[in-house]
Amino acid sequence: MYAPILKALGWKPTNKSCEVRLIVQPPKKIQSYSASKYPRYDIDNYSKILIDSLKGIDLLFKDDNVFIQEKVQLAEPITGGCVWLSCVFIAETNWLDRKVDFEWLAGRQA
Repeated sequence: MYAPILKALGWKPTNKSCEVRLIVQPPKKIQSYSASKYPRYDIDNYSKILIDSLKGIDLLFKDDNVFIQEKVQLAEPITGGCVWLSCVFIAETNWLDRKVDFEWLAGRQA
């Protein structure tokens, strides 16, 4: 759907290090649900399907190894559902030297 627009803009697929960010708005349901009971896909399925489809047509990036971080959030349901994607360019980190941050893993840091 976006391929003709990006090609018209002269966009070339990137190979720069990025953080991929997704905001997922599941399809709106008629019945009222709590957040914990709302029917939706597993959150990791959204990013996998979307990233693989964009890589497969060499549209936004050359290979998904450009992503060195990923963030996925749920947001309010809307009719038909929607997934918003952003690639934020970041400086390559030397993750080979990064120590495990157990405070972050435990949710004690933002």
